Amino acid sequence: MIDYDSVRQRIAAFDKKNGGDGVEINGAIYYSNGAIRDTEPLGALIDPPRDPQERCKIQLSYWQELQRRAVAEFDEVKSQYLTNAKVGLTEAFTPALPWTEAQAVKKLTELRDNVRELQKRVTAARAELKRNTPQEVLDRRAHFSAARQMATAFVEAVESIKI
Repeated sequence: MIDYDSVRQRIAAFDKKNGGDGVEINGAIYYSNGAIRDTEPLGALIDPPRDPQERCKIQLSYWQELQRRAVAEFDEVKSQYLTNAKVGLTEAFTPALPWTEAQAVKKLTELRDNVRELQKRVTAARAELKRNTPQEVLDRRAHFSAARQMATAFVEAVESIKI
């Protein structure tokens, strides 16, 4: 028999130890410090990796997911405001909107500012990952990127020759 109270306590202790700011990404809970836990109550609880590169990859995923969600919320709220307003413009009568212009602008400004803050976090996480990526990996990526650019230029040059 499973003692669900101790399972909940185990998860609560892990959440608290890792900042309590977990975000679900593909069946796992990621934390800003690089820890991960399974969404299943009896699943794995993984402390932040000691390898800085691995920890930075997890942290980047965390901030990218928060940014993705913030952008989606901004887009949805803006769309909702515009849809309601445009319906009113096409009707024979203009129904009252559930928000004032000032309320809508304030809400969208707050959401936009949140997206911008998260963009800064993503940029910082990318920079940290780059700082913690071994030079040989960066060199391989640069070589691959240069080869890809040359191949792309070759294809474009060949395709541009017409009869």
